[in-house]
Amino acid sequence: INTSVFGYNYGDINAGERLIDVQCASTNTSVGNAIEMVFGVNFADGRIKGYGTTMMGEAKVFNYLLVRGKTDYGQNSFSDNWDGTISDDATGLMWMQDDSETGMNWEDALSYAEGMEYAGYSDWRLPDIKELQSILDYSRSPQSTGSAAIDPVFNCTEITNKAGESDFPYYWSSTTHANWTDGNEGAWAAYLAFGRAMGNESMSSAIPGGETPPDGAVPGGETPPDGAVPDGETPPDGATDPMGGGQTDSQMIIWTDVHGAGAQRSDPKAGSASEYPAGNGPQGDAVRILNHVRLVRNI
Repeated sequence: INTSVFGYNYGDINAGERLIDVQCASTNTSVGNAIEMVFGVNFADGRIKGYGTTMMGEAKVFNYLLVRGKTDYGQNSFSDNWDGTISDDATGLMWMQDDSETGMNWEDALSYAEGMEYAGYSDWRLPDIKELQSILDYSRSPQSTGSAAIDPVFNCTEITNKAGESDFPYYWSSTTHANWTDGNEGAWAAYLAFGRAMGNESMSSAIPGGETPPDGAVPGGETPPDGAVPDGETPPDGATDPMGGGQTDSQMIIWTDVHGAGAQRSDPKAGSASEYPAGNGPQGDAVRILNHVRLVRNI
């Protein structure tokens, strides 16, 4: 957030908080989840996640950033061009109606965009994270509508998630996730979950959507399991859990939707697809290296 115009404070370490414990709640709730979750924006690290509204039987408290005016902000005006493209007059952007149909790492996603010629246009590109966010529909989810969190004018590839459920892809953005962890500067990119935002529930003592910070959490991130780099890696789309839902060392893997369709996360731009079967962080976030792509261009 622009701190030259907005007041901002990080989490209070002396009070037992992490620096990133400054989630601002929104009015959007995750639809279709068994546990009530509200989406919050974390202005410390840029992530958007569904957070449980209770923790250990008590109402959870959040930060709030209030707004007024322009109640139609963010409302799309889609037009089907009947050539495999969708225009949004609200943003002046044209989108490809289909996605890439397969996952790829971030560098390959950039190359995929740069080499694309489609519907008579050659200026297709990978959307930045705010552009990608503009077509996300929080009123839809695999659980509530049997669809991706996007207007049905778009086509979304079906995948099998880590719990073996029919699901929908995560999409890369062109946005690099700023990170001050030594050795990881520029190594991660932001993406959005248009289906379930999976995590390993056994990694946390908190209910789905809550966060229990581990001891020794690093500034600006979440402490990974032993031997893992921050936001490590999970198998590609369509792959089943390489552990077969079994155990890693001493933990049972329990994959579930911990953050809700519409979550914004970030993971490494490259890597191997089998090193981190148990996920990462307090909720064992299923880390994405091979994500799908939906291209955009300016009208």
